[in-house]
Amino acid sequence: MSKKYNKDQDELFDFIPEEVERLNAILTGYLEFASLEPKRKKEEDLGSFLERTIGQLKKEFAKQNITIELKTDEDLPKVQINPVGIKQVILNLLMNAKEAIERDGNIRIKLQSQKDWVHMEVEDNERGIKKKDLRQIFTPFFPPSPNGVDWGFT
Repeated sequence: MSKKYNKDQDELFDFIPEEVERLNAILTGYLEFASLEPKRKKEEDLGSFLERTIGQLKKEFAKQNITIELKTDEDLPKVQINPVGIKQVILNLLMNAKEAIERDGNIRIKLQSQKDWVHMEVEDNERGIKKKDLRQIFTPFFPPSPNGVDWGFT
């Protein structure tokens, strides 16, 4: 039995394997965190890595008229990263920014070379974090989200 899907459904089905891979990586990350096994690091061009990660989110963010801009220095050195961990950090930052903006906004990511290091700045055009909440930003599930569970910056 064959069933036809419309274009929007086809795009959703194309997205499923990527999401399954991402969720698998998250679960693997939790297991690695719980174990004493050393984290797997890999030398990466952080600019290209971020472009791929951002590319997975652009359509979803565009639905709320939120743009993501990535600006990188041309001479960025390759860096040793845990790709699963860094990807999750970036996704958490971007999803937190998206939730704070809600609609019609801009998220800017800037990568700068500093000797053998890469400095990353992430900012959006929303109200920011309240001063009284700064001490708790790395507390899991803080702040409570009106739309469900919020992982915060964990």
